[in-house]
Amino acid sequence: MSAGYARLDASELDSEPVRKLSPTAFRAWVYVVRHARGRTDGWCMSAASVAKQISASRSTTFRALREVEAAGLITRTHAPGPNGARGWARYRVNT
Repeated sequence: MSAGYARLDASELDSEPVRKLSPTAFRAWVYVVRHARGRTDGWCMSAASVAKQISASRSTTFRALREVEAAGLITRTHAPGPNGARGWARYRVNT
């Protein structure tokens, strides 16, 4: 798999959870798959960087990522920052 591509097979694209995603959530899911698939520890990214890549606002991207997580397609964990501040989210693709 090339770094610029996400491998998605027909069974994934035709699955009910994916078909029910909003267009922005679908773009967010593909972006996470592109970067996090195959990594056992997931992929760390900020919502701002995801928003820039999928051409959406940060608030829309937060909602989209929550939608993808609620659909069971990704799992999000947080790394604590200094003094308990929220760190970047780490996403894993659920298979």
